Amino acid sequence: MKGFPPMNLLRTALVAAVVAAPAPLLAAVITSNFTVDADGWQHGAYNNGIQIDVVHNAGAGTISIDNGWYAGGFLAPQKYLGDKLAFLDGTMSFQLATDQVTPPGTLFPALILVGANGETIFSTPSIAPGTSLTDFTISLSAANFYKGTIEQVISGVSDGEFSAILGNLQMVSIFGNWNGGEWMTLDNVQMTSLSSAVPEPASWMMMIAGFGLVGLAMRRAPRSIRLS
Repeated sequence: MKGFPPMNLLRTALVAAVVAAPAPLLAAVITSNFTVDADGWQHGAYNNGIQIDVVHNAGAGTISIDNGWYAGGFLAPQKYLGDKLAFLDGTMSFQLATDQVTPPGTLFPALILVGANGETIFSTPSIAPGTSLTDFTISLSAANFYKGTIEQVISGVSDGEFSAILGNLQMVSIFGNWNGGEWMTLDNVQMTSLSSAVPEPASWMMMIAGFGLVGLAMRRAPRSIRLS
């Protein structure tokens, strides 16, 4: 039909534009739900290298430590370690229960990250775990961590320092209790990256090229001639 671009050219241009349109990028996720086994998690102190096995509760789908351990926590398996820069500004979430709640006013770091050279940073949640599973979600950003000890905050963590540690994680510890409690229980651990809908440069180029073909098709369309 006169006045319209050839259908095959227009169809090709539209398909190119649609295919190039960026789809939302899904967040990367590392999970441990303990339905089958302990998923490689162990128990020990973050600063002495001692690790002991945990108890897998098959019926409940949780893991626990039943004998107590001063200054101890759950130690993450290898899949949570190494280069995790992709998870910058993402979250670490988990459920935790313990039989001894930290006294008010005492630091209770629930998440401890150790970098390549032993750099250790802590995150302090706004609540302490209770005797039933308590939900925690901690943002993996420098603003939520500090340098110091379990008992004392010495300084904050810069963005560069946090990125260096996250880029070469040597240990991830979820603390349940450092008062020598008799048991701790952990469930539903999840490390999630920050999802993004920003397309890659190649996607932008394909999309621009697709719309360019549409414009070219319209420009090359034969024009109808009116006879007066």
